[in-house]
Amino acid sequence: MMRSVFLLFALSLFACKKSDLVRPTASNVTVNNTAEGSILDFNPGDTIVVRAFLEDNQELGQFKIDIHQDFDGHSHKSTMTPYAEIRIKTISGVTYNLEETFIIPDTTASGIYHGTIQALDAEGNTSLPQVFYFNVVRNNQPTIEMNLPATISAGAVLNVDGVLTAIGNNVHLTKVQIRIRSTKTGNNLLNQTYNLSGSPTTWNPFVNGNVSVAIPSDENQKIIFRIRVEDSNGNNTIFESEIIIV
Repeated sequence: MMRSVFLLFALSLFACKKSDLVRPTASNVTVNNTAEGSILDFNPGDTIVVRAFLEDNQELGQFKIDIHQDFDGHSHKSTMTPYAEIRIKTISGVTYNLEETFIIPDTTASGIYHGTIQALDAEGNTSLPQVFYFNVVRNNQPTIEMNLPATISAGAVLNVDGVLTAIGNNVHLTKVQIRIRSTKTGNNLLNQTYNLSGSPTTWNPFVNGNVSVAIPSDENQKIIFRIRVEDSNGNNTIFESEIIIV
């Protein structure tokens, strides 16, 4: 509903001929006084304070903060749910020091979360979105132990070897996503989701899933490896690393 209010307000302003075509700006975004680009860890129940500086050449109208998961969600019944919140407020003036407090619900699933901040001016112009991230951690989220090389020969085959483990009683692994990307071309060498059957408590991508990928024959580049595992409670853990092709 709040998303619709923001959109309808913008559309009603666009219906009239606008004299101001300059976008407002949002800048200096921080999460708990930490500058954008850093990813802080939070536990369920923790408080997050988001700050930003909003400015327009004539008159500000609203701001919107949209917080949502950054791990693709899940399709399994779970006791933990991804945190999502949209907050829209009316403001005025040519500058505004935004400061909003959010409390992470106790049932929030672990994983990376993504927030955007946008300003809307009185003429309906919207600012470019400013992005921030934070990580929710839980004591019972699954663990990832990967056995990957720091370097690999051009043209070789990478076996995705490692152990993913569910933590807690009556908890099992449900989904694994693996993405391997070339930094030279930006293309994915592998981008696959594995929906696990049989309620496993551990899973090895190579031993259990036969996951391997051919490495490009070009030397002097890197590949970015990313794996995300999800358990039956909706908790997520992400592991990333770089491998140099020699």
